[in-house]
Amino acid sequence: MHRIAWVLRVVPMVVLIGASHAAAQADRVDLELVLAIDVSRSMDFGEQELQREGYAAAFRHAQVHSAIASGPLGRIAVTYVEWAGTDLQAVLVPWTIVASPADAFALESVSKLMKLVRCGERAA
Repeated sequence: MHRIAWVLRVVPMVVLIGASHAAAQADRVDLELVLAIDVSRSMDFGEQELQREGYAAAFRHAQVHSAIASGPLGRIAVTYVEWAGTDLQAVLVPWTIVASPADAFALESVSKLMKLVRCGERAA
């Protein structure tokens, strides 16, 4: 009886560990990249837009696509954050896998649609 109880406790853990390992393997990337823009009052809207456009332009560039593809796994994870000190941090693009030019263009399109944040206010 004790053996059955032990098996019923251990088998689900082994299955869970195996599933967790498979998920971790699926999420492996060559690089985890955080794109961050300072949206505090020390930055004007033009400076913030310049940063945003620079990020978008990078993801359109063929050399960036080649660099991503050249890694051992050929994929990176990217997140996009706007922040203004300890009181305001907004994750506008959660962790996203970029493994192809199409993924990069999709990320670039999302970044172009984002509105500027400035200490809790949105730009027009």
